[in-house]
Amino acid sequence: MQGKWFMERIKWLFLYAMFTLFYLVVIPEIIFRTLSEYAYMKLGEIVNPFQIFPSTVNALFIAIVVSSLLLAWLTFKLIKRVTKRGNATH
Repeated sequence: MQGKWFMERIKWLFLYAMFTLFYLVVIPEIIFRTLSEYAYMKLGEIVNPFQIFPSTVNALFIAIVVSSLLLAWLTFKLIKRVTKRGNATH
């Protein structure tokens, strides 16, 4: 019983890590390939309105990491909800 619970947690943790890594690759690709340098520097200024970070590039990288974690968490929650709903109908 304990081993099954532990393996289930490990499986979900691995899935969360995979989604986070996926978004960490995809989001910068979208930002840096499609936007001009002026546009992503402006985006860096938007995510750093109080000048907490010394440069806009640092703020942009922090925003990319946080948004990757958030999107992975949302994807993870969606998958859990769909699998619970799918198990209830069978």
